[in-house]
Formats: sequence, structure tokens, C-alpha cells
Amino acid sequence: MNASRGLALLLLFSTFAGAEEIEQIEIEGIHSVPKSKIETALEVAPGETWELKKAERSLINLKAIYASYGYSEAQFTNRLDRNGVWKIDIREGRPTRLKQFIWTGLRTPEMTPENLQRNLNLKPGDIITREHIDDAKRKIENAINGRSYSDHPYRLQDVYLLPVGPPPEGVSSPPSLWANVEFLLVPTERLTFGFRGNERLTRTELSDLVEEQRSIGQDKALPERIKQKIEEQYRSLGYATVEVAVFSFEHPDERHFTYVIKEGPRVELESIRFDGNTSFAPAELERIFFENAPLLVQRGYYVEKDVQTAAEGMAEWMRSQGFLSARIVSIHQTYVEATRRMRVLVYLYEGDVTTVRSARISGATAFSTAEILAALHLSENTPLNLYTFTEGLERLKQMYRNKGHLSMQVQNENPTEGKTAVVAYSLNNRFADIQLDIEEGPQYLVGEIQIEGQEQTAPWIVRREMEFDEGDVLEESKLTESESNIRRLGIFSKIQFQLRDDPVRARTKQIRVILGEAAPGLLAGGLGVRNDLGLRVFGSLSYSNLWRQNHTWSLSGSLNRRFELFCRADAQEDPCFLEFQFRLGYVWPWFLINRLTFRPEVSVEKRRYIQFDSITTAVTTTLERNIPGIRGLSAALTYSLERTKQFNAASSIDNKTLTIGAITPSLKLDWRDDPLSPNSGVFASASYEIATAFLGSQADPFQVGYSKFQFRTDGFIPLASNLIWYLSFRTGYERNNIPSGSDGIPLIKQFALGGAGSLRGYKLQEINVQDVLILGSLAYVNYRTQLDFPITESLRFGPFADAGALMIDSFQLFPESMRFGIGFGIHYQTPIGPFNIDWGFKIAPKLGEDPNRIDVTIGLL
Repeated sequence: MNASRGLALLLLFSTFAGAEEIEQIEIEGIHSVPKSKIETALEVAPGETWELKKAERSLINLKAIYASYGYSEAQFTNRLDRNGVWKIDIREGRPTRLKQFIWTGLRTPEMTPENLQRNLNLKPGDIITREHIDDAKRKIENAINGRSYSDHPYRLQDVYLLPVGPPPEGVSSPPSLWANVEFLLVPTERLTFGFRGNERLTRTELSDLVEEQRSIGQDKALPERIKQKIEEQYRSLGYATVEVAVFSFEHPDERHFTYVIKEGPRVELESIRFDGNTSFAPAELERIFFENAPLLVQRGYYVEKDVQTAAEGMAEWMRSQGFLSARIVSIHQTYVEATRRMRVLVYLYEGDVTTVRSARISGATAFSTAEILAALHLSENTPLNLYTFTEGLERLKQMYRNKGHLSMQVQNENPTEGKTAVVAYSLNNRFADIQLDIEEGPQYLVGEIQIEGQEQTAPWIVRREMEFDEGDVLEESKLTESESNIRRLGIFSKIQFQLRDDPVRARTKQIRVILGEAAPGLLAGGLGVRNDLGLRVFGSLSYSNLWRQNHTWSLSGSLNRRFELFCRADAQEDPCFLEFQFRLGYVWPWFLINRLTFRPEVSVEKRRYIQFDSITTAVTTTLERNIPGIRGLSAALTYSLERTKQFNAASSIDNKTLTIGAITPSLKLDWRDDPLSPNSGVFASASYEIATAFLGSQADPFQVGYSKFQFRTDGFIPLASNLIWYLSFRTGYERNNIPSGSDGIPLIKQFALGGAGSLRGYKLQEINVQDVLILGSLAYVNYRTQLDFPITESLRFGPFADAGALMIDSFQLFPESMRFGIGFGIHYQTPIGPFNIDWGFKIAPKLGEDPNRIDVTIGLL
């Protein structure tokens, strides 16, 4: 039975059954296509009202999906029974298999079928799917565009599927259709390119631009397209007067193009003036203009497109101030040859300010009128800001959804004839009357919760991450938070929430959670280079779903050996030993009480410090939990017991072995937009560590006991497009709690400053008091700031300034002993990881100190 006859039967049975809703969908005969693909093809779902057009489209979608999987003969029969069950029977038919590849137009010995077929995923005898064809086409195009075939250029004109007869001899397979795949290659003219007069753009950059245009297509317009792109690239860098001439030369086997570039000067902005403004002062418009301008214009260079962008941003700001008709009429620029600068005149039209004359709300019971107007940022007799009003409408809808009113609508948001619009203007847009006709809809409750896709995970693991239970008000924010909780488990690659009406209980939604489990194991590693640490190798191995209960174990480690130049000359033993760090950890979520995480860990490390070296073996246990009701706030309690051997110390008295037991409560607040690459927000942390004999610290042959407080806060402030201002304040205070005559605070626990993490321009821990016995207290302050300028998408430039000081038996926020460092960093993202150079300079270096320091990092460290 073909698809059209099936659709006719579908109409017959749907009319006969008279079903208003589909109760269930049953599909039989699925063997070769993933069930998830079948589900995406269906435009009708259980619980929805029956619609014939959606059913017809569903069958058409199924036909297309099977064809894309190589089953062009697939047939479908279906019927809707009296109980509202839609039954679909699938007869997949014979698949289409590959007999052989045919290469038409391939005539060069350098490019053979064997070379081109080597990396294809499609082999003779395989089923031909649309994914195979698209993948093959992409790989062939990449191959023929490669440098190895540049002397014999080809392009792939098309790919054909040619049905053939029986299978190849000696091939036995289930009943199949057979076809050849033909790749039609046509030769293109060999073109070469050269450049003269270029100084600002390198030959490599220009060649990359040429290759980008060749990848689009090699036609008669290619030379002119390249010329235009060269001019655009120069103008985007501020060379507004650039001129490019192209000359062609014919050779027997090729055609050569030479681009003669007259770069001209980099044009600066002499002035920005405005015409047509009566309500806004020129100084205010100029400020808004530069706030909306891309980076080069902010730096005072003229870039035509960027000036247009800044002007449009300024007009948008004017509209946000209530001048809804404001627009840019034209932009006129005059190049002053004598000064090689550009004068810009922006003609604008302000229009009249639009004032809110009245604001009325109807149909609202869940929120008061005052609450709704506050959400809309709306009040009478004030300018109408359409942007904040539009944002307010979305905020209002979110407020309703968070109260369970999932179907809330503003009825007149898209008004039909005879209905009043949300915003009605009068007197040439001088006044606006706001009218919101709200239809709140029912307040839905949570019905049955169904969880699918948990095969390797215990069912209750997902259930406990839900922020709601059956019978609760269905709040959208709790749905979103529940999905985030499940995603943070790290054991599911697919998470999807579906809502459908409960067939038994009114105003109730059933919740279907569809999950796909990810591979629980992870193996990762890498290598990098730092000029102070030398070559470093690191890796990790973890498994995140032990006992089917989301318990995780992990093993991580790193090895490095410093270059001879950065090793300690005064070390008694090997000054350049192999440093290492290994950690074996376990994570037990929901330990004892809700959302309490237990993290035991064993670690061993061998590390070099500036005046001593150490080997430390430690056992730590941490209890951690987010604080309810405060976003981003978490608390932790850590107990640690460590055994440290100090050796190679500058003073032999510090060569000893220590046992330290300590407990550390801590708080952490994270309001950053992205923990890995923040552009805005705040991060803060505070901890208080105390070590005593009661907690396991040694009492013989000498006592160890101290308390240690540390605080840190970082701020990320976006100043302009991709321009970030970073500010940080860090401080600490530690006190020796053992009476006089003890050995004081151990070296391994003393504060020290210097290095990329505290005071740039100084060596790691260069500022220290490790030659002083700390019997009282030791404190530090550390201030850091940096501006992060984007040069390109991969290249960033960051000037910085750091300050810090150590204090013995005192504490001041700005002590006289403060040391300062300034400098800049260049950070480039390469395919093998980041390449970073930080060059720091000391302000007022002391006698014998290096006046500056360069830190170089290659790869992930």
C-alpha cells in the first residue's frame, strides 16, 4: 500500500472513530532507523487534538527520513482505532547499497581514485545514506582544494546516484538495491597571485584571503572579488584611502594576477559632529557614539563600517530615551589631505519624544497592577522606552510561568481587527496609551513524572534532582533548575523535558523526562611548556557513574622538569629534580543529607619552592553544599592530614619533616557569567584554617599550631565590545598559636608573593620571609588589575598593574613596604592550546633584583 492510499485510510478511520485526542502511538517495523529519528518526524503527539494535516505531514517526514537512510522503497500503513490509538506499520523494503565509485573527469596522476577514496566512510557493499553522501562530498572537496593538488586544480561539480543491476560478483548480502556513486570533476583554470606594495598586511594574510575567495568558487569574477576583499580588509584596519590595482599576465599553463596595493596612511578621526539634534547635546551624543563604536573607532581611527555601526547604536539609544522616530539620515565624511584625517558629520532626525499618557491592566489577578507596572518599568507621564517595555513584557510572562500559569497570554499583543493594540500612539507619536489585556489561564499542577533512558543509572538519582514533586504548582523556573541539576550530574548526553495534559486530572501536566546516557569514563591529557617550569606532561582518568549512583572516582597527575636556567644554584641535592603531583579522588553526592557532597582525596607531590623543596603526602576530606536561597553561594568544611618533608632549605634548620592536621571552613560566591571565560560578574571566597595537636598536628619534637584566614574577591566589568576590566583584591592573615620558643609557622604554610598568580614582574614566591622565624603573625595584601583588549578573535592584549606586600606582626591595607609591578600580556589561541607571553616590570627594583621578568606558556597548563 503506498503513502497516498495510507493517507486515505487515515482519513476514513479518523472520521469513523471520531476521536478528538490521540491517546497513544504504536509503531511497528522499525529496524534500520533510530527510534529517536522516527519520533522527531511525527508532528502529532499523545494528548494532542487529532489533526489530519499533521498526520499527513508526519508520513511525508517518515518517507524522507527512510530515504535519507538508504531505504527509498519504504512503505507505511496506518490507522486510527476507536480508542484513539494511532498505529503505524512500516515496511522498510530493500536498502540501496554501493556497488562502486565512478570518477568522471579525473585525469591527473597526482590525484587518483585510491587517494580520494582512502578517507571516505562509505565502502562498496555499504548502505548509501544521505549522511554518507554529504560526508563524501565534503571530504572530496577538501582534498581537491588541498595544496598537494594546487598545480592541477579541479572542482567537484556534482554527485550522482546511478541505479545498477545485480550485486558485484562474490558479494552476498540481504536483498538490496544497488547503485554506483559518480563524482563529476571538472578542471578549473590554474591561477596564481602575487602582491606588491603591501606593508600592513603580510603576504601570508593576503594569501589566506585569496584562498578564502577561491574556496567560494573559481569563476571569472574571482580576481575582482579578491581586489574588493583586499580593499575591505585594509579599510577595516583604518586605511580609508587604500587603492588596489590588478594586472593579469597570460602564460602557457597559467594565468597570473598581480595586485599593486597603495596603502596610504592609516586615517585618524579629526572630529565627529552632529546636525539635526535639538534635544540632545553634542557632547552627550559624542559620548554615546563612542560607547557604541567598535574598538578601532574608539582608538581614534576612521573605519567607514564601524562609524556606521556606532551611529546606528547612537540612534538606538535615542529611541530608548523615548524618541521613537529617531534615525540616522546620512553620514558625510571629508578627508583632509593636509592632516591625513577624516571629518565626520552625522545628519540625524530626532522626532518628538513619546510620553506614556496612561497605563491600564485588565484580567490580572495573580499580580497587582503595581507589580505588573514595575516589571514593565512603566509609569505614566514618563518617556516611553520601547526596549525596556518589550523586555518587561517577557519578564511579566516569565513571572506568570513561574507561578504555574504556563498558558498566560497578552491577548492584544498581536491584535486582530476591532481590538486595541498594547501601545496606541496619538498626536504624531507624542503620546502613548498602554493597555494590557491579560488572559492568565489556569494554574497548572505537577502530575505524573515519567523518566526514560536510565539504563546504567539508578532511577532515584534523577528523581532526587527534581525541584518539584507531584501535586506541586508547576513553576517554569523549577523546571529549568531541575534540568540544570540533571545536566550538572555529567552522566547524560541528552536531557529533554516534555509536558502534556493529564487525561484524568484537569489543570495538571504530566512531565516526561527523556534522557540519553553518556559514556561515564573519561581519559584526557596533554603537554605544554613554561619557561620557569620547563616541559610539563599532565593527564587524568575518571569514571562518573559508579554503582549506578553518580559516584565518581578520578586520578590525575602531572610531571615537569625545569630548564637548567631556572633551577636553584644553592640546592644541596639535585637542583632540577623531576617534579610531580598525583591525586586520587572520590565524589559522593547527596552524602547523608540533601545535596551535601563528600570529597575524600589522597595526594602526593614533589615541588620546588624559591628557598626550599618539599615532598608532601596528604589525605583530605571535604563536605560541600550550596546554600539554599542565595544564588552561587556554597559552603565547605575540609579536614586535612599531611606529612611534609622539607629539604634543600636555605637554612639547614628548616630541613625537617612535619605532620600537620587542620580543619578549614570556607565560603564561595560565584556570580560570574562564565566560570571558565568570564566577561562580567563577581567571584569571592573566604576560608579559615586552624591546625592544632587535637586535629593531628605533631607535638614532638616540636609543636605545630597556627590559624590562617584568607579572602579573595574578583570583579569583571565589561567596558565596551569585548573589552573587559579585571579587578582583584586578595588578603590573608595567619598567626602562630604555639608559645614562644617553638619553631613558628612552618615554611610550607607561610604566605609568599610573586609570579603570575599574585605579583607579575617577580619570580614565583620572590617576596617572602622564609628566612625569618614567624613566632607571631604574618599577613599580606595583593591588588591586581588588567584591561583585556581584543585584537582579533584569537589574539588579545592586556596591560596590567599589580601591587602586594607581606607584613610581620602587623596588618595594613596600604603598607609602606608595598611592591609594584606593571606590564602587558599577549595571549594567542593556537590549535595546540594557548600561547601566552606576560612581560612584567618592577617599579623601583631593589639592588640585585632583576628589573623585569618574562613568563612564556605554550599549551594547556
